[in-house]
Amino acid sequence: MVSLSKYSSTSFVFIKKSLIILVLILLITLALFLFSHRMNSSLENDTGLRNVPESLWEPPIRLTSSRHYTNLVSPIITNWARELDVQSSVYFELLSPGGPTVSTHRSDIPRVPASTYKLFLVYAYLHQVEVGSVSLSQLVYDNMSADECIQSMLLVSSDVCSFALGNTMGWNNVDSFLNSKGFTSTVLNNYDSVGNFTKNKQSTAQDLGLLLKRLALGELLSQESSTYMLDAMARQQWRERIPSGVPSSVRVAGKPGWLDDIENDAAIVYSDKGTYILVIFTDKAPIGSLSGLSKQIYDQVII
Repeated sequence: MVSLSKYSSTSFVFIKKSLIILVLILLITLALFLFSHRMNSSLENDTGLRNVPESLWEPPIRLTSSRHYTNLVSPIITNWARELDVQSSVYFELLSPGGPTVSTHRSDIPRVPASTYKLFLVYAYLHQVEVGSVSLSQLVYDNMSADECIQSMLLVSSDVCSFALGNTMGWNNVDSFLNSKGFTSTVLNNYDSVGNFTKNKQSTAQDLGLLLKRLALGELLSQESSTYMLDAMARQQWRERIPSGVPSSVRVAGKPGWLDDIENDAAIVYSDKGTYILVIFTDKAPIGSLSGLSKQIYDQVII
């Protein structure tokens, strides 16, 4: 007969080996997890994109039908332009799945975009970040990183940072890229070989509206880049135009621009009833006329 002590000894050895194997499996699993996490962190550092909380980005609220709203907004824009009696362009679009969604006034006429052009420039740079040609951490102007310059461009409309960012990519390259993406009426390179102005920059309310639409729908850039750009646009500090026409509780992500007699603004408005795009270009119009149109449109969209 085999003694019980022999069975006990054998069982103890089996349990001991099993525990050792289990501990090794746990250690290997932990090591793989840490390695994966470190690799992900390295990738984030390589692109330079900051981890902006998703709560700062809101997907657009889509309406089931926008015909009613469009029929209301179109005469508002027409009457506004007639009464204002200056050179102006307007592009309005509800981000809804069906039916006519666009109301415009001379939105395809090329005009001076003023600082709204910086949205195109930021888009071009973030695209280059995504393909690995540049990073947000690299220095572009006077010890300022591209990230710092983009924040300054979108929050306080820095001109020197815009010039530096354009030079980093090459202005001709930026124009070619924008043209290839469908923004065929936008020309940003207005410099000679030594950086002097030769003409005004050019764009249309329609091109800018298309940019904002694609950005809002996540069709322009990755979600990470979209979040990064929209977050900065929502925090921009010049709020006298489109943002002042809606309640302060309504989130507006946009970029205004002004030069001498030019007053422009371009924004995504996240209203309770639906998300919409509004771009206004004017020449010799008061700031209040832009906020006035913004208020009239908002009052119709939220009814």
